[in-house]
Amino acid sequence: GIISADLTGDNGPALLATLARPSDVALLEDPVAGDILYIADFGNHRIRQVKGGIISTIAGRELDPPPASPTPIPSFSGQDATQVSLEYPGTIAVAPSGTVYAIDTVTCPDSATTHNRLHKIYPEGQGWKISTLIEHNCFNRAAYPAINPAGVAVDQEGNLFVSDAQ
Repeated sequence: GIISADLTGDNGPALLATLARPSDVALLEDPVAGDILYIADFGNHRIRQVKGGIISTIAGRELDPPPASPTPIPSFSGQDATQVSLEYPGTIAVAPSGTVYAIDTVTCPDSATTHNRLHKIYPEGQGWKISTLIEHNCFNRAAYPAINPAGVAVDQEGNLFVSDAQ
């Protein structure tokens, strides 16, 4: 792909697509269907998949505008993954089942602090769904786990490992 600030190429040849500051990749080795590459497209706020040389978005879209008043940062529970806003996805891992785990960085409305969220992105039917596994709340930090996910890995048995930035 081409490194650019634009988003082009979805559902076309991956070599012609543009990416904006890709930050991580994960490979799912599949001897039957062929290897599948997942890309954290940091600047485009998306997780993209390259399968059979074709690139597509499996999660994320343009960012929602920041809230005007203190509101909780949204978490996800089974939504269509291409209809949610991811903020700067930075770290990804893929399980043998094809489930993708992604960490994104949320900027709090005060613009002074950031927190990371861990999402599970999984195929369902003809599309992808997303659920938030670990989140932070910019306004009520005591109500959420004292973990700020920084890294994620999955072993061959599908066990999930998360490192903490705190």
